[in-house]
Parts: sequence; C-alpha cells; structure tokens
Amino acid sequence: MGQTSSGNQPVENIQERALKLLDQYRKKLTLYRTNTLLVPLGGDFCYISIDEAEAQFQNYRTLFDYINSNPSLNAEAHFGTLDEYFRTLRGKADRINYSLPVEAGSDQIGGFSSLSGDFFTYADRQLDYWSGYYISRPFFKAVDRVLEQTLRAVEVMMASWHTYCQRAQCEKLATR
Repeated sequence: MGQTSSGNQPVENIQERALKLLDQYRKKLTLYRTNTLLVPLGGDFCYISIDEAEAQFQNYRTLFDYINSNPSLNAEAHFGTLDEYFRTLRGKADRINYSLPVEAGSDQIGGFSSLSGDFFTYADRQLDYWSGYYISRPFFKAVDRVLEQTLRAVEVMMASWHTYCQRAQCEKLATR
C-alpha cells in the first residue's frame, strides 16, 4: 500500500481500519442535522506521555489521509478545534436553512437546541457511571470507587447477616 504507521512500518490493514472508523462515524452522523461531526478523541488518563499522544495522532492522521485520498468514500476527515467545528456548523446551517433568528450577540446557532453543562455520561467499568467526562479528577474518582466498594461490601454483609438471623432467629438490629 505504500502508507506507513507512526513507526514507519507498512500498514497492511489501513483500508480495513479506515472503513471501520468511517462506518462508526456515519452511524453517529445519523444523529446529527448536518454532515459535520465532532468526535472528541481520548479520555481519562489518555495521552499521559508525549509518545502516546504522538502515536495516536500519527495513527489517526494515517486513517484520515486514507479517507481523504479516496473520493469514492464521499467523506472528509480532519483534526480541528471547537471554534472550527462551530464555524463550519454555522456555515452549513445557513446553507441548508436551519438558521433561525437568535438574539444579537448570542453564540447559539439558530435552529439548533442549546443546553449547557456537562451531560456527557459514560461507563468505564460494569457499574461505574460518570458525568464530567471532560473534567479529569482522578482523586475524587478513586475515592468514589473506594466508597462504592465499601458500600457494596456492607450491603453484602447485611444481606448475609439478615439470612443468618432468619435461620437463627436473632434479635433485629436497632434501626433509626
């Protein structure tokens, strides 16, 4: 294929990986009003070292180069800033008549709903759900995990104690 990865090793499966990535982007795009898609890359504890960040950047650049060099895919992928994304989105909204009048000086894009706050929730383990995806507070997340584990251990102990006491006809624990 001639294309190489960040380690200058030939990438034999660049087409497969690029098509898989593009398929995921197209599925996500069905949830949007325009064909402009914002895909944040990374997550908590990503890009801790410059080598990791550079490798990821090179890998995505290789995939984007493949996508952009194949017009038959009818797609364009590139890195950008939030400012570039919203500028492009405003331009597309204007062209397809999604724009409605908004207050002067407003950052809102006419015709699009607007919510503020951090509503991006995710799960990084079976029972660990988080909001605040773009805020990395590892200390508080670690304390929260310890607290959840402790609470779960107490719940299991109480269930076991309750079962034991039903059989042994123990006195009930004092409750508040």
